Amino acid sequence: MSMKGTTSWWLQRVSGILLLVFVGIHFVDVHFVIGVENLSFERVAQKWNLVGWRIFDACTLGLGMLHGCNGVISVLDDFKALRPHRKKWLAGVRILGISVTLLGAWVLITFQPEII
Repeated sequence: MSMKGTTSWWLQRVSGILLLVFVGIHFVDVHFVIGVENLSFERVAQKWNLVGWRIFDACTLGLGMLHGCNGVISVLDDFKALRPHRKKWLAGVRILGISVTLLGAWVLITFQPEII
């Protein structure tokens, strides 16, 4: 296994474990602390007034996109039929991943419930 492959492999495992922890916290918060029946725009706005929750959601978003894009890149690396167009596919996955992450971060940073 090459150094790149080893790094990618470890990154996938570590991000997966961290995602399990983050999604577990999210699940407990939404389903047991807040309660799905009480979930509303106002409740999310109240939660996002705390910087800690915004950081938590940003980390979850970043880790999720990193984990997903790394997984797609691993699959593309193994798919031999795409070898002639490999660089284009990898660039597309990276651009899409960065774009979605930046869009999500922008929403987290600029969210102001009093405007709506």
